[in-house]
Amino acid sequence: MAKNKPEGPKYPRPQRIKLAVIPDPQGTRAGIKYEGEGTVIMRGPGHLTMECGNCGADLLVGVATSQVRNMVFRCNSCKAWNETLD
Repeated sequence: MAKNKPEGPKYPRPQRIKLAVIPDPQGTRAGIKYEGEGTVIMRGPGHLTMECGNCGADLLVGVATSQVRNMVFRCNSCKAWNETLD
């Protein structure tokens, strides 16, 4: 007896977005500068990972784009400033 194959994945597939690297935003807008261990600044239960546009390190893992719109983050690995877009 043949089993029915599922039509698609049960859960959304993980997605990756490379962020845009920008000049140091000092004096023009607020930025989040994480200086702890590793490079992940925020972690959530979602399926989207945003990585540094310069070195590719994971910065935001499991987030929704609506949580981090128009924000600036500094990569703890290469020190590049990265911007999320609207």
